[in-house]
Amino acid sequence: VRQGWTQHYSVDVSEQNPSRIVSGLQDNLCQRNYVGGDTGRPDTWSKYGLCGDGLQTLINPQDDLIVYGCAQYGGNCSKTVDGGGAFTLLGSTQSQRRGWWVPVQFDPNDPDVMYYGGNIVNRSTDGGTTWSSISPDLTTNPEQIDPNPGYRIYGTITTIAAAKSDGNVIYVGTDDGLLWRTENLGKDWVRLQDPDLPRRTWVTRVAIDPDDADVVYATYSGFRSGRKTPHVVRSTNGGKTWSNISGNLPAAPVNEIIIVGDHLVVGTDVGVFVADAGSQKWFSLGSELPRVPVFDLRHHEGSGTLTAATFGHGVQRVELPEGL
Repeated sequence: VRQGWTQHYSVDVSEQNPSRIVSGLQDNLCQRNYVGGDTGRPDTWSKYGLCGDGLQTLINPQDDLIVYGCAQYGGNCSKTVDGGGAFTLLGSTQSQRRGWWVPVQFDPNDPDVMYYGGNIVNRSTDGGTTWSSISPDLTTNPEQIDPNPGYRIYGTITTIAAAKSDGNVIYVGTDDGLLWRTENLGKDWVRLQDPDLPRRTWVTRVAIDPDDADVVYATYSGFRSGRKTPHVVRSTNGGKTWSNISGNLPAAPVNEIIIVGDHLVVGTDVGVFVADAGSQKWFSLGSELPRVPVFDLRHHEGSGTLTAATFGHGVQRVELPEGL
C-alpha cells in the first residue's frame, strides 16, 4: 500500500469536478492535481504559481480554471485563469505583520470579492487584482517572540469569515486571542469579549452558519504556549456570549472547523471529529482518516466527500456517512 508522507497546509476542491484539487505543501510549493478522475498518483500533481512553502490555495467556486496560491507569510500570491498554467501576481496589500499562514478567503456570495489578513483586513472586489484596507490593526500589537526582525509574525490575523446570509458581516480572529465582528463591511469593528473565551490563545478558525450570521463557531490552538486543551466555542447572538462545546474532544489543538448541514467537522492535531451542531458529543473519523494533524478541510456537497490537508499523511479523502 502506497502512503503519502507530505505535509499539507491547505486544500481546495473544484465544485464542478471534485477530482480537481489544489494544495499547499511545506517545502514543496503550491500543487494542483487536475487529471480528471485519477487523483492521488504522484505523476498527476504539478506545481503552479511562485510558492516556496505552499500555504494558501484556492479554487474559484464558479470556475475551476481560476486558481490562487500564496507562499509563506502571504507572499507571492498569484492567480491563474487556465487551471494553474500561466499566472499573474495579485495586487499589493497593506499590513505591518503577516503570519506564516495568511488567511485569504472568498466572499461566499461572490468569489470576485476576497479577503486577506496580515494585521489589517484587506478586501478586493476584482478577484485580487487590487485591494483596499477595511480595518485598523486588529491585534494587540504584542512584543515579538522571535528576536529576528525579519520574522514579525506575532500579532497577526489568522482567520477571516464573511457571512453568506449578510454580506456586511465579517468575523476575524487573531493569533493573540482576539475575536472581532463588523456589521458594515469594516466601517466599525466590535471586539468580542466574553470572559469565558480563551485568553491569549491562537484563534485558528471561524465558521458562520450559512443561514444566520449570528450563529458562529470559533476554534483555538494552545500549541504556541504548550497547552493541549481543545477549544471549540459557539455563539448564537453574534458573538456577545459564547458557550464551550469542546465536550469529549481529545486534549489537542483544534485547527479547523467547517459546517456540513446540521453537523460540525473539526480538524485537530490528532485527526478529524464530527458532532451535531451545538452538541458536545464528538465522534472520531479515525477509522477513515489518519490520526495526524489536520490543518484544512473541504466538504464537497455534490459528491458527499470530505478532503483533508494533513501534516504528514498527504491529502486524504473520505465519503462522509449518510446524513452529513
